Amino acid sequence: MLIHLLTLSLQINSLFHISDITQLLKPRFSSNKIITVYGDSFGFDAMIVSSQLPTHAILSFESNRMHIFIHDCECITNCIWDGNVIYDEKKQIINNMMEWWYNGTDNKLFNHRVVKYEDGIAFTEVLKELKCN
Repeated sequence: MLIHLLTLSLQINSLFHISDITQLLKPRFSSNKIITVYGDSFGFDAMIVSSQLPTHAILSFESNRMHIFIHDCECITNCIWDGNVIYDEKKQIINNMMEWWYNGTDNKLFNHRVVKYEDGIAFTEVLKELKCN
């Protein structure tokens, strides 16, 4: 367990322009990984979704995995997880990525517009924890 936690803490993050990493994105966007919400899916009567196209991606490298956070210069819009990542791991990865963001840029604003429920909850919880500290 301790080794697993140490592995999660060794994470390298970098910001890239989408056009520079398309070869990494294409294989990860298989039809079973794309979630689309329209109309009254999941009991919603309507949903407003930004039409702004993502321009950047944050790549989070661990020892044997690479996770991608799609960014449209306002907020994270999608998470692409490498392999089967459990909820607590997602929170730790997101936390490490956000701490990197806060320490490396003058832009202290960070938000998300993630449609996938579990990922959105993980982002929201990490944001609350970081603002409390």
